Amino acid sequence: MSARFDSIVLGATIEGLAAACTLAKNNRSVLVIDELEFPGGAAAGREFYPGFRSSGIFPDALHVRRKLLAPLNLESHGLEWRSEEPPLIVPTPEGGFPVFGDPERMLATLSERHPADAQAYEALQARLGRYAPILQAILDEEPPDPTDASIGQVLQLGKRALSVRLLGERDMHELFRLAPLPAADWMNERFECEALKTGLVAPVLFGTQLGPRAAGTAALQLLRGAARGAGPVGGPAALVDALVQCLKGCGGELRLGDGPRSIELNAHAVEAVTLAGGDRIETPLVLSALDPKRTLLELLAPTAISSNIEKTAVNWRMRGSSAVLLLALSRPLPFERAISARSLRDLEQAADHLKYGRLRDPIWIQVDVVSPSSRTDGGERDERAVVATLVAHGVPHGLRAGWDDAAAETLESSMLEALEGIAPGAGATVLGRELLTPPEIERRFRLPGAHPFAGELSLDQLWLQRPGLALSRYRTPFPGLYLGSAANHPGGPFLGGAGVLAARAALHA
Repeated sequence: MSARFDSIVLGATIEGLAAACTLAKNNRSVLVIDELEFPGGAAAGREFYPGFRSSGIFPDALHVRRKLLAPLNLESHGLEWRSEEPPLIVPTPEGGFPVFGDPERMLATLSERHPADAQAYEALQARLGRYAPILQAILDEEPPDPTDASIGQVLQLGKRALSVRLLGERDMHELFRLAPLPAADWMNERFECEALKTGLVAPVLFGTQLGPRAAGTAALQLLRGAARGAGPVGGPAALVDALVQCLKGCGGELRLGDGPRSIELNAHAVEAVTLAGGDRIETPLVLSALDPKRTLLELLAPTAISSNIEKTAVNWRMRGSSAVLLLALSRPLPFERAISARSLRDLEQAADHLKYGRLRDPIWIQVDVVSPSSRTDGGERDERAVVATLVAHGVPHGLRAGWDDAAAETLESSMLEALEGIAPGAGATVLGRELLTPPEIERRFRLPGAHPFAGELSLDQLWLQRPGLALSRYRTPFPGLYLGSAANHPGGPFLGGAGVLAARAALHA
């Protein structure tokens, strides 16, 4: 079978769908190809127990790049946004301490329970408020080309430099001081309340191999803080559903269950994509939302790429550090979001286990609850039923002793024990469960290394280095081939950003 499209997008992930919708909105005929039988990958909604449906195995959707997605008008395709995010509950001897995303509510809580930290928190939020516009602008535009001396690139760099300079000397120096700082050092010099420090740092470590004492974790905290907002109702799965409806409404097509086998080049320019099933589809433009290793090392002919590009792809790190346990519960938990870690030390010890490939306590979990559960079997919805997603951190993909049934059972027991520690009696409400170890996540959702962001978040894998200096602006040395996965800027948890920016780069070529 032979066909032709103006553009082909590889990978029906959130980034791939966002890119495809952007291309289709600009009157391009678009085909999205994915080897999975369903769109969305790990973000897809899926029934894991009769009548209970997850909202994606990694439920964090607090950093969607709404500004970049705004032209797609996803709200007209059923997407709704939460009015506010639920607090993150951190366990304490007195019960649970709520860490709010809303600064006013957080300040009120501190004023009542930890007055010594209230003033420091207010000063911190004021400074972060001054940083936020600069960081948001960086997240919502493609990185500059440091090798391009054109007037446009010089002006872009100058604009960013001026915005930093206009912060004033004190704020500017503090920003430069914070970037390489460990998050633990930053929090310890600011606050006394251990639960507050833990709740502010813990979510930042998702998608990393790092503990709070690692250099650069304060920079991740700054970026996430600037981009944070209430996520979509229904989590990542709702975003996937809206993007699919948008794509179909724009005339785009989805082809699932038949992934790419190769990208064909003619005189180094894109000519066609050959599928695993044997079909060849002609196109002058391929935008890959697959990770750079798969795109460059597996889909292109080995003789096509230079040693420099090959080295960039080979050295790109995608080591997952999380496992997921989906629970069907008979009644609600006393919170919507919570973690089991009680201190920065707990977070650091979990990261230590990753270094040595060990599966030992303390792992720590983050629990996200969807209530009530939506039924998928046509029956009536049980208003008491809930789905809880437990994401365990500090779980090595490359377990030194190897993954087997015994290791999986040990992990599941540890996760349920951690849940029981923050929600006593929760175990008695479990109706059904599904454990996804890192190897199972990799196999089922085609996530190399079981990494949720197609590449680790660390200082050397951000901005101009995501996924490498020669590839950071979505373009490749091959005319018509673009990269737009979560491994590209802004990537990571900043959902939709890389896909939209890569599509814009392709449209403006």
